[in-house]
Amino acid sequence: MKLIKLSDQYLNFDNVTHILDDGDEITVMFNTQDDNRIYLTRFEGNDVKKLREWLEKNAEQVN
Repeated sequence: MKLIKLSDQYLNFDNVTHILDDGDEITVMFNTQDDNRIYLTRFEGNDVKKLREWLEKNAEQVN
């Protein structure tokens, strides 16, 4: 299980379906295994900077 801590939240990145970086905020969407329910969380401010840095370090670049 890949957990990261951002502010007061622990995120299980094994359950992330996709991430939207809209500049001022980042939205992380999770697999709920329920087609009728979407779970997401949004980050703003300093959390965006921290999460973006972590993603840049850990994401595999596709060219």
